[in-house]
Amino acid sequence: MGERRLSTRPSLPPASTSSLRLRRVDRSEPVEVLLVEDNPGDAGLVRARLRKVANITHVETLEDALAELRVFRPDAIMCDLNLPDSDGLDTLTALKSRASQIPIIVLTGSDDEELGLDAMALGAEDFLPKSELRGRAVERALRYAVERARQRAEVVNLAQRLVDAVVVVDEQGRFAFVNSAAEALFGQPAAKLLDREFEQSLELGEIALTELTRLDGTRVPVELHASRIRWQGQRATLATLRDVSVRDAAERERRALEGQLRQAQKLEAIGRLAGGLAHDFNNVLLVISSHAEIAMDELGLRSPVREELRAILGATARATALTKQLLTVSKRHRTDPRPLSLNELIRGATRLFARTLGEHINLRLVLDESIESVSLDPSFAEQVVLNLV
Repeated sequence: MGERRLSTRPSLPPASTSSLRLRRVDRSEPVEVLLVEDNPGDAGLVRARLRKVANITHVETLEDALAELRVFRPDAIMCDLNLPDSDGLDTLTALKSRASQIPIIVLTGSDDEELGLDAMALGAEDFLPKSELRGRAVERALRYAVERARQRAEVVNLAQRLVDAVVVVDEQGRFAFVNSAAEALFGQPAAKLLDREFEQSLELGEIALTELTRLDGTRVPVELHASRIRWQGQRATLATLRDVSVRDAAERERRALEGQLRQAQKLEAIGRLAGGLAHDFNNVLLVISSHAEIAMDELGLRSPVREELRAILGATARATALTKQLLTVSKRHRTDPRPLSLNELIRGATRLFARTLGEHINLRLVLDESIESVSLDPSFAEQVVLNLV
């Protein structure tokens, strides 16, 4: 283990919040550290304290540190804020912009505790007074920082596997993190969402039903739950969003099916009632037709009343056919299909309703005599013709 100078390795892409790969702290493996310190004495103290646990890449300026970060991704960064080319918290801001997911330990003067706290508020993992560089505090701070960053990365990677959208909103109300489900829900990639304003109202501790507008303008109903967390050393809000449009659609479908079931039950009840009425009415028709037939037998062949009786018998026959249809609907009577001439059926039906037409209506039949017989229940077929007229 020891010190490394500037690397000539190929450039690495910037670290992404969508997928983090920080290795577990293992005392048997050295930790890769980028040390940014222009004071040779302080740099020597850090190397001495970490020589058994870390490989150190040492640079003295912010420019060199940013160049190194383009080709090298350390496990941690230890830096002095006051450098030849940068001063104060601007140094931390520049490093965070390039390595937002790498833990940064700020080295401060013995009387700069307030500066260290300000640095943590901006996202530093920890701060270490230089007066403590001679003790074991250096190694302890390094291991704690790397382990906390690793645990945070595991939480982020877990969030990526959740089916619910997970977002982190900073104190300014802007996206600081989005998982893959959030990208799908908002209809935008993380690169376009980060640093944009989060438009939904965040009520802590409550599950609220709200709507969000996707990239294509569609509005999606969601359940939103928000809670306070610390994100990269700063106060933030963790929000989970669940798309309830699918659930709402399933609920609407369930209600529609229940409505159809109720309607079917009503129709079944009506069918049973109609079947009972048709059965009773059929008995009445049987009495009427029987008496009409007896009267026909008693009258002479030339009696003018016979024509009226034939009309009665014809009407009872049609009524009986109707009761058969009701019984079929109520499942108490089977259909009786038979070979049937459609032309004869139409002519017969025409004789039934011809008298009901007004004098101003002229009924003319144009029938194709080449049509073959079909298999139909006569009562149903006759009803179809009557319904058309």
